[in-house]
Amino acid sequence: MTHPKRKSRISILLLLASLFIYITSSHGQQRSIWVGAGISPIHTSAQSDFKAFKMPYSLLVQYQRGKMGVRLDHQWHGEYIKENFSANLKSAELSLTYDISSLLNVSNIRGELRLGAAAWETVFTTEGYPGITDYVLKIEEDRGIGLVAGAGIYYDLSFCLLGVELQYGKHGTAQFIAGGFEPQPFLSDQIRVMVTAKYQLPILNSWGTTIPCPQF
Repeated sequence: MTHPKRKSRISILLLLASLFIYITSSHGQQRSIWVGAGISPIHTSAQSDFKAFKMPYSLLVQYQRGKMGVRLDHQWHGEYIKENFSANLKSAELSLTYDISSLLNVSNIRGELRLGAAAWETVFTTEGYPGITDYVLKIEEDRGIGLVAGAGIYYDLSFCLLGVELQYGKHGTAQFIAGGFEPQPFLSDQIRVMVTAKYQLPILNSWGTTIPCPQF
């Protein structure tokens, strides 16, 4: 029998795949490609006894057709520490986006929602205990598939978009020995407030436009 949470994630992935096919195959709408980067000065791990230590960074590529789009993100360098332990979270995220700028109805302000899948990896390091050297800098890794959701608001500077995104990575639970004898759970879910800049590549500016036929 399929676990309810796994079944729910499979359903979401199938829906995302269907929408992806729709977006990339539809015609007659304006298209664009964006590249961007971000840094997260505010972030937290679901493992509440671990404190934020290093800020996550991100790179992104986004294909937009009308209000719908497809976005690929790479998040890394988010590190959390507790006494003799540290955990580094990173993920590759593929998500669908929806432009909500028309709902905001504010000049030069754009908004976006996104939902997708995340391939996450957590790297856990045991710094060791006094007198115990076998576990000094012992590195363990765990990975899996999760979900990502986000909402962003951006200011249009004509040559780029500068804004803030609230991102939630529903990654799941990693398992680490952590110097003990039995695997210990570590919650790898992550919340990020990401300051993001996006630049539109000019390569697709003319795509999707109709060239009028000459009249004689």
